[in-house]
Amino acid sequence: MLGYHPAFNLSGNETEICKTKSQEVTLQKIMDGGSTAYPVLNTQEIKLIKTKGFNIGIKTEGFNNFMLWTEVPNMLCIEPITAYPYTEGELQLSKKLFNISNRKDYFEVVITPFKII
Repeated sequence: MLGYHPAFNLSGNETEICKTKSQEVTLQKIMDGGSTAYPVLNTQEIKLIKTKGFNIGIKTEGFNNFMLWTEVPNMLCIEPITAYPYTEGELQLSKKLFNISNRKDYFEVVITPFKII
């Protein structure tokens, strides 16, 4: 499993949400995910929507999944990952977590701040 671990500053008011094309995830739902993080699977793009300041767009290549994690309302980790390692709250080390390489794999993360006008 390969991942990247960027963290972003939040307002502390629990007003931010993470959005993909198919779902919206509240900060409370992410905190409820606990130490295993909240999975957002089968997507290469996610947005952190804030009520103040810049929003954040993250586009990836090669990862195809995200984990969202925080234990506090003023910081959020949005982690691109190749596979989610937990099933029903338990760590599952299986072949699904490991990519079979053809000698050269390409991974990219583009983080873009933006404002909604």
